[in-house]
Amino acid sequence: MIKKCLGCGITLQDENPCDLGYTPLLSNNYCQRCFRLTNYQDLTNAYRKITSQSILDKLQNKKGIAYFFCDILNFNHEAFSYFHQIKMPKVFVVSKSDIIPKNIKYITITNFLKRYGKIEDEIIFLSTKNNYSVSSLQEKMQNSSVPVYTVGMTNAGKSSFLNTFLKDNKLTVSKLPNTTLDFIKLDITASSIYDVAGFNYDFKIPENILKNITVSKEMKQIVMPLKENASLYIENIGRIVVLNKTSISCFFSSNLKITKMYDNNPLYFDEECIEKKINSSTNLYIKGIGFCYFKESSNVKIYHLKEDQIDLMPSFIGGNFYE
Repeated sequence: MIKKCLGCGITLQDENPCDLGYTPLLSNNYCQRCFRLTNYQDLTNAYRKITSQSILDKLQNKKGIAYFFCDILNFNHEAFSYFHQIKMPKVFVVSKSDIIPKNIKYITITNFLKRYGKIEDEIIFLSTKNNYSVSSLQEKMQNSSVPVYTVGMTNAGKSSFLNTFLKDNKLTVSKLPNTTLDFIKLDITASSIYDVAGFNYDFKIPENILKNITVSKEMKQIVMPLKENASLYIENIGRIVVLNKTSISCFFSSNLKITKMYDNNPLYFDEECIEKKINSSTNLYIKGIGFCYFKESSNVKIYHLKEDQIDLMPSFIGGNFYE
C-alpha cells in the first residue's frame, strides 16, 4: 500500500536514505526530511524542484475553488500571472498580513491589487500569527460545497494556516522552498481541503541565507539617503548602485544587514551588472525576499542578482493615489 508523508505529501519509502520520502520505518507518519525540518529546522536537505507549470497542469484537471496565498514580498508580475492562469473560481489571500507596515492601509493594497494585479476576484487579508480572519476563512473552507485547494507562492503561509484546522498530524512548516511536495488532503470531516505545493521561482535562494530572509514580524522602513554613485548593499543578496543622488526606502527582514557602500569597495563589482531606469513611486522587488521603494526616478546598476530575480511595480507606499 502506498503511504504518503503527512507533512509534505511525498510517498514514503525505506530503501534509499538519499531520496525524498525516506523513513527508517514505514510505520512512521513523516519522512526523515520533515522530521528534521520540524524538530531541528534542518534546512540542509536537498529539496525537490517542482515546476510551477506542473502545479498548474495538475490544478487545471481539478474542479473546486482555489485560495491563492501571496504575501507582500511576492507582489510581482510572475506571481500575479500564476494567479490568473488558474481556471477554477479563486480568491486572492494576502497572507502574513502581520508583516505589512502599519502605515500602509489594507484598502491601499486592495486597490493596488485590483489596478496593477488585475485582480477582480475576492481579496482577503489573513494573519495566522495574529489570528486575523482565520476563523472566517476556516468557515468559508469548511462550508464549501466543492473541493478547496490552497495554492500560491512557496513559503506564503499556506501550511501554517491549514495547521489551524489540525490537532494532530500537522503539515510540515519551514523556511525551505517547496516544503510541501505534493497535493495533501486534510482529514477534515465533510470537507475536501487540499494543501498544494507552492509556485516557485526559477532561481534558487542559497540555503545559507534562508534563515535570514524570512520576515516574521512587521517590516520596518529603513531609509537610506545615497549620494551619486553610492551603493545600497543588502547582505549576501546584492548591491544596487545609484547613478544619481536619491533616497531609497528598504523593506526586508530585520535579520538582513543593509548598508551603504562606495566605489572604493570592490564587493560584487566583478559580477554581471543589470542596468535599470526606475520611474518615481516604484517598488524594486527582489522576488520572495523584499523590496526597495524609489520615491524619485533613478538610474541604477544592480550586481549579484539575475534579471529573473527582480521586478518593478508601481508602489503602494504613501497610499494617497489609491484611496
